[in-house]
Amino acid sequence: MNRSIALFVAMAVLAAHSLTIYTDPTATLAVPTDLAYVALRIGREWVHEGTLTWFAGQDAFESYPSLGWLAFSALLQRLHWLPLNPAVQLSGAGAAMATLVLASRLHPDRIASMIAPFLLAICGGVAAAAVSGTETAFMMCAVTAAFLAFERDRPVQLGVALTVCGLLRPEGWLLAGVMALLRAVSVARGAPARSLAAFAAPAGVFALVAAVRREHTGTWTSAYTEHLLDLRSGELQAGLGYLLDFTVSSVSPLLLVFVLWPLLRGRLSATGLHAGGLFVAWASLVVLGGGGGPVFGEALVPALPLALIAAQEGMILTLNSHRAWIRGVAWTGFLAVASLSALGSAGQGSQLPGPAARLHADLMRPSHPPRFGYEDRRGLAGLEEEIARTRALRGLGVFLRDHVETGTSVLTAWPGAVAYLSHLPVRDLLGRTDPRAPEGRQRPWHAWERIDVLAAIEEAPDYIVPFLTRPRRFPTRDALAEGWVRTLDLSAREEGRTEEVSGALAAYELVSVPAGISDRPGRRTPTFLLRRRELALSPTLELTVEEGEIVVRMRADGHEQLADLRVWAARRDGHLEFASPPGEFSGTRNSLARTNLLLAPTAERPIELFRAALPPSQDEEHGALVSLHAVLRNPEATGRHDWADASDRVSVRF
Repeated sequence: MNRSIALFVAMAVLAAHSLTIYTDPTATLAVPTDLAYVALRIGREWVHEGTLTWFAGQDAFESYPSLGWLAFSALLQRLHWLPLNPAVQLSGAGAAMATLVLASRLHPDRIASMIAPFLLAICGGVAAAAVSGTETAFMMCAVTAAFLAFERDRPVQLGVALTVCGLLRPEGWLLAGVMALLRAVSVARGAPARSLAAFAAPAGVFALVAAVRREHTGTWTSAYTEHLLDLRSGELQAGLGYLLDFTVSSVSPLLLVFVLWPLLRGRLSATGLHAGGLFVAWASLVVLGGGGGPVFGEALVPALPLALIAAQEGMILTLNSHRAWIRGVAWTGFLAVASLSALGSAGQGSQLPGPAARLHADLMRPSHPPRFGYEDRRGLAGLEEEIARTRALRGLGVFLRDHVETGTSVLTAWPGAVAYLSHLPVRDLLGRTDPRAPEGRQRPWHAWERIDVLAAIEEAPDYIVPFLTRPRRFPTRDALAEGWVRTLDLSAREEGRTEEVSGALAAYELVSVPAGISDRPGRRTPTFLLRRRELALSPTLELTVEEGEIVVRMRADGHEQLADLRVWAARRDGHLEFASPPGEFSGTRNSLARTNLLLAPTAERPIELFRAALPPSQDEEHGALVSLHAVLRNPEATGRHDWADASDRVSVRF
């Protein structure tokens, strides 16, 4: 088999891999991740407003970590040759394919040089990055192209590739610096000094970007760089856990063990030495930053080709050994890693016997702190969670676009798809797309930083998205306040802080809206939102007695929401009788008159929700009927707290 055919097979494996793991419940290619929609939102504003803005009056120069990807997103929306989601995903897939080709060009042996491309094709992180809609696949391609140009001493190509790396991610400038240092060492040892000219272009563009950043933010350095220089407590441990998660879910970096023996003996090639050193430098940056994109260790995926190229150089030396047992160990290790790589892309317990399925589930538990609202499990489990959460956020964005007024403000910790699809001024609770303080700056996307929760609520957004997934128990104001303070708040240790946040949340009512996209096409599942009470959008009930019948009507000026109707009668001795859907009254306290009502705006005329005959006016055991009551309740609500009811209670007394 020649290299061209082997490359074609590797590309086919990568395409099949991506299409297999990156699917939604309808078995079709899933949409880009929520982070990708941040870039698409800013790119759209760039096209239509001519400037980088998150929303009107809010500079977005640092709202997304990749200036180059913002420009590419804007270009796709300006040209509009393809629907946007397929366009960004096909572009990423093309970049991933190009990476395989570039990685195969670093060794003269046409067959042995396919080790790295084949391992890239079966890696779940590469397959997911290819169609995630973010710049990760492009960054991986640019890093590989830069390394190839570096090894072949092609200064023009190296300068262009490193410039692209820097524009795609801030880590790219640091990569250029490490390569410049390696080249300077070579020059000191007698290499031509002209080879340093390759770094003039990235240095110039870096200075230009710094000047533009100074104009936008008032500082020369990026928030990412400042975060690296200010190592916070626990971030090093989180970064090491992130590196462990990447290794467990990808497995192929374990092949770097084949580099150790040739390295100690001084037989490792310069290519292997450079590739391994650059990967270690990149991984060190990620560890010092506390981690990165969680899906398959996304922050380390761009440097994975470097690790596999170094491993390839070590394996080739091992496979050329004159000792048969050493060659056998090399082949066994390679085949074992290739087989275990597939486990990272395996679903929970899929095609695995019981003990193996339990072991696989244990291996998918993360070692690094998860993002707010996520579990961030390793491997395919984490990717499936990301896809499901993005689908839900897209549904919420569409709901807000269709049902609330233009200019309505929204506060959420997951701003990507909601902001892109709703076209509303969406504020980021965690301060990554827009700063929390008026004179502050955006925070790095994957930094472990706390925020002032109370100040965010007191800014009085019209809506707050309190949960990424529906909580197991019906939420209360105190429970939400306690959770946010514990996990997010700067002043979590201050006495009475939870009570302060709970008091600020009293200005909001909980509503359940049909916004979440379910696993079945065309069906909707409920999502909780907090709505500011001052908007006066709650439905109101009218309870009357007409010709011996109870009649409940509703008026609503707000958007669609879901609710249950509870109707009950009170006797003289305090006994309560609750109405069921057929109109019968009994002492069953969990009985509801109507369930899963979809409440819609009623205009001028009220809508009748319930009609039933009055219970007997006199009961021998409990006495006379003294009052009737009705209230709308949020579905699955329990207790008497102020978020359980979806309307004010109405009563009729006799």
